[in-house]
Amino acid sequence: MDSKAKVSILLPVYNREHYLPMAIESVIGQSYQNWELLVSDNCSTDNTAAVASKYAEQDKRIKYWRNEKNIGSGLNYNKCIEKATGEYIELFGADDIFEPDCLEKFVNILNDNPSVVLVTSAKRHIDENGKLIREDRPYSSSQLMPSQEAIASNMRTLTNWIISPVMFRAKYKGSGFDLPLGIYCDLDYWAQILAHGDLYYIDQILFNYRVHPVSETTARLNNLEFIPTLLRTAERHKKYLVDSNESDTQPYKIVTEKLINMVDYATNFLQLNYDSFLGALSESKASKGFIDNADDQAEEIEQIKNDLRDYKRISYLALLHALELRKERDWLSGEYNDLLQQYEEIKGDGNGKGNQSDPNSTSQSKELRSGSLDQNSFRRHTRMIDEMQAEKKVLEERIDELSHKLDAVLTSQSWKLTAPLRMMKKNLN
Repeated sequence: MDSKAKVSILLPVYNREHYLPMAIESVIGQSYQNWELLVSDNCSTDNTAAVASKYAEQDKRIKYWRNEKNIGSGLNYNKCIEKATGEYIELFGADDIFEPDCLEKFVNILNDNPSVVLVTSAKRHIDENGKLIREDRPYSSSQLMPSQEAIASNMRTLTNWIISPVMFRAKYKGSGFDLPLGIYCDLDYWAQILAHGDLYYIDQILFNYRVHPVSETTARLNNLEFIPTLLRTAERHKKYLVDSNESDTQPYKIVTEKLINMVDYATNFLQLNYDSFLGALSESKASKGFIDNADDQAEEIEQIKNDLRDYKRISYLALLHALELRKERDWLSGEYNDLLQQYEEIKGDGNGKGNQSDPNSTSQSKELRSGSLDQNSFRRHTRMIDEMQAEKKVLEERIDELSHKLDAVLTSQSWKLTAPLRMMKKNLN
């Protein structure tokens, strides 16, 4: 690839007049200069248009346009992806800042490594005032990660560490982000791109990622919108969730508990519930003024139905998980009782109160009192019993917790509303 390959920098923007100059200046100040900057204004109501237009007039590499209506951030990114003409594509945020050598280092990696399709790096997280929050270094050194490993490292934790800065080969851009996957559409998109090659991580701070107290991602987490989209993302890439070293591993075995724990956190710690989810859906629908025709409304209604169906599936997974825990608890209880019986027998022998009819009882008592191998066995059994008791207690607490949650699902408004459907299905069967 030519060392002067053009880079398309995608910059969707909405009401960022304060931060936009710093973002654009960080592009203009790059050591690598063969780039185009695509600024797509999502109907900003502040002075964003004037700021962007001024820069576009001064530098012909900057292309600015204003959408006729607010199409949402995801669709705005896809519009930029579609219009990109460079060999490489770099995603950018209107309130983020490049380090001066970011593009140069990314381009060099892609030029020198034909197998690499996506590059990312370490970054700083800064607040709305530019103050350092933390540095983000997923790995301790720069490295090339094979495609399968890179995807699995994202999918198995169900958290996306591949976020800005990201540069990838434009020929693998596809149709862009799959927006119904919500906040996980970027995780899904990287997996699609990495299916064509490897990832390279640069362990240098090349980007400043601004974090706001209230963001679209935070809002979606707070209204439980992430739950059904997380489940769909896990299903789509389930082949990366199976442990290749264990042929009998079930596709969801690795992620089921993570899903349930995330729901537990959202519904307990954040004190969210089904009603708040419905309220968020209503607000979301009301705020989408561009849904103004029957086809879009029908699509929105179908999306809500899919979300509600996935909530039921999450409840089902939680129930299966509870049953597995109960089986494990029963097995541990059996082991515990067996060990307890052995413990009592050994303890009795050690105190001279063992089974006198057992011809070996006297010799065992002598060995125990003399500190022989059986004394070590006694300690080992005692330690095992203590460990088993601790495990049993944890399992019982977890089962009780899940039982309460299951009761909450069965008594929820959504479960009651779907009762006629379940009855109809039962009658049909």
